[in-house]
Amino acid sequence: MVKGSEITMVVMERGAGWPACIEACRRITPDTMVIAQDDEELPDAFARRVQARLAALAREVRPVRAAVIAMSRAASSAVLEARSRLASSLLRALNEAPAEGTLWLCGTVAMPDPARHHLIALAGTLTSLLGTSDVGIAVRFADRAGQARHDSQVRAIDLDTVRLASAS
Repeated sequence: MVKGSEITMVVMERGAGWPACIEACRRITPDTMVIAQDDEELPDAFARRVQARLAALAREVRPVRAAVIAMSRAASSAVLEARSRLASSLLRALNEAPAEGTLWLCGTVAMPDPARHHLIALAGTLTSLLGTSDVGIAVRFADRAGQARHDSQVRAIDLDTVRLASAS
C-alpha cells in the first residue's frame, strides 16, 4: 500500500459473513484493509480498535473511499451501540476524503428481525448526519455464502431520496 493512496476498509464483526459488495468496493479502490473482530474481543473494544486504525490512516494520509461493515446476527445492546459508533466513525472518515465514497452496511438474509431493523435504522440515522456530503450509504442483505440473492434488495440512501432497487 502506498502512502496517500485511497483505501477500502472492511470491518468484520465476529460471526459475520463475507460481504457481497466487496467487488463493487474494489472498483472504487483496489487497496483493501480488513479488520476482523477477535473471538474474545468485546464489541466496545473492537469499535475502539477500528477507530484507532482510522486515526492512524488519517495520519498516514490514506483517505478511506469505501467502507464496509459486515454485521453479525447479534443484536444485544452492547453490539448495537458499538456498531453505531463504528458506523459513525467510518462515515466521518469517508466524509473527510477528497472524493465521494460509500459506506456499505451488510447483513445476511437470515439476520433476526431486531438486527435487521437496527441495520435499516442505522442507515437512516447516518443519512441524517450527512448534510451536504458526497458520501452514499448502501444496505445489502446476502445469503450465508455472501452471495446476493435474487430476492434481496439494495437500499441506496442518498441526500434527498430513498430508492429501492432490486439487486441483480
